[in-house]
Amino acid sequence: RACKEGVAEYEIACDFASKYSTAPGPGTRIKPQEHLFFRNIKPLLIRHLEKAERENGFIYHQPVPDECPQLDSNPNYGVAKAEPFLYPAPSERWTPAVYASFDIGKATMPDFSKIKKGKNELKAVNEEKIYQTEKDPSNFSGCVIS
Repeated sequence: RACKEGVAEYEIACDFASKYSTAPGPGTRIKPQEHLFFRNIKPLLIRHLEKAERENGFIYHQPVPDECPQLDSNPNYGVAKAEPFLYPAPSERWTPAVYASFDIGKATMPDFSKIKKGKNELKAVNEEKIYQTEKDPSNFSGCVIS
């Protein structure tokens, strides 16, 4: 059942992605439905669905129900019986005068200007720009380490 839900949600996501790429505004060149994730996830979802249906046929010989059955809301089985939770009564010490005595203005803040700074300046890292392309990456994750 979960595999069928996954395929259905994938179809909804593809619909949103195609609508996004045709929407007016910035980012019109972006095509999320052609991203590596979208291309890899569909075969994975379908493979899991087919495997679940195949194994269900081998082992259980029962059809998967379209709707999940309702669980018993008040089960009378199990090891322990559930007890209702009750909040404890508030202490008599917490009066409106006590709450009013909390004044954030009385708190002392540390002086951050006295913090020592390092002697050496950190150089900016020269990062190469990574452009999105339509071709598949040469590794499994699609990450680029330069």
